[in-house]
Amino acid sequence: MKYPSNPREAATDAAQRLGENNHGFPDIIPLAEGVKRVELTQAWQLFIAAINPRMNKARVAGLLGDAVAFTNGTGFGDTPRRNYLTGEDLNAQLLPTFDKVRTCGGACHTGVIVGDYLRLLTLDGNLQPPSIADANPLSHPHLFFHATIVYMSNNGVELSRVPFENKRAIAPEWGYGFEVTMMPLVSCVPILVPLENVQRVSAYSLPYYRYP
Repeated sequence: MKYPSNPREAATDAAQRLGENNHGFPDIIPLAEGVKRVELTQAWQLFIAAINPRMNKARVAGLLGDAVAFTNGTGFGDTPRRNYLTGEDLNAQLLPTFDKVRTCGGACHTGVIVGDYLRLLTLDGNLQPPSIADANPLSHPHLFFHATIVYMSNNGVELSRVPFENKRAIAPEWGYGFEVTMMPLVSCVPILVPLENVQRVSAYSLPYYRYP
């Protein structure tokens, strides 16, 4: 396994190795579904924009689309929902919501062991988000995750895990000189993950890789 200095190079490498069937797919891991959904209020929408400081607001809104991995059927689309990022449908009755609690593959989170489970430390979706000065991907990386794409070979072998493609969305504020898409780990309910599904690490690490 190799860790590229620029993860986008790993995507290019995987695409070349796959030929025509060169697309990846979101490396999404559901943590809870059928629970109280996080409503993306004006404050939460602007918080997501703030953790992606070099991404324009329209692209941030695109992360919350109706057919996107984080807001399937509950994001911006045919049903009007208040979009404080673009200023559209501000009089709509509905807000976008995260339809499930999710993270992405390779994410580093933390929590407290409760029996055979890890109770994840998350942001509280019942409340307004913290200020970006108090919690951000640099100061509290475990409260966020990198939105990632995984490339698989035709026989199901993982080739690479790379950032969502958002050109020019670098984040030197958080120490990243390459394009990244950051999302908050947020839930309205406690999240318990079986310890058998958790890999312990000694330090925070990025989720990106490229297999040789």
